[in-house]
Amino acid sequence: EDKTSELVMAYNGIRRAQWDAKLGFARNLSFNVGLRSIKTGGGIVPSITVVITQKYPMVFKERTGDGRTVFRSMRSEEIYREKLQEEIQSKVSSSQAIQEDSAQQREAEELMERFRARAQTLSVFFKVQVLDALDYTPTPQGKPKGNCIGYITF
Repeated sequence: EDKTSELVMAYNGIRRAQWDAKLGFARNLSFNVGLRSIKTGGGIVPSITVVITQKYPMVFKERTGDGRTVFRSMRSEEIYREKLQEEIQSKVSSSQAIQEDSAQQREAEELMERFRARAQTLSVFFKVQVLDALDYTPTPQGKPKGNCIGYITF
């Protein structure tokens, strides 16, 4: 029976030890990694610390049935929802008034289904500007001093 062991290391998860460090099992498995040292395809990143220097307003992103992507601000989204709900309400109330008109009822049901299905095609995100916390120094004027690494959307 051949028993073999394998040690797998990824670039993002390892760092050089100090010359006099005792080797062996680490007590703290997590260590902060600078954003500049992270490599694409370099494996799992143990831990990063960032400073958010600017937060942009919330944005709503919707994929429409025909494949288009629509972006809306918070206010635009509220207006769109109100308009859609008013449209649904008017269709439902008119289809209730005219019970025998099945085309009107189908149209109201399709509108309701579109409203429900919209939740699956809608995503909400914030865009923030981040600085690497290992490279960050605040200034008395409140302006961050350091290099802007990029923007994160979540």
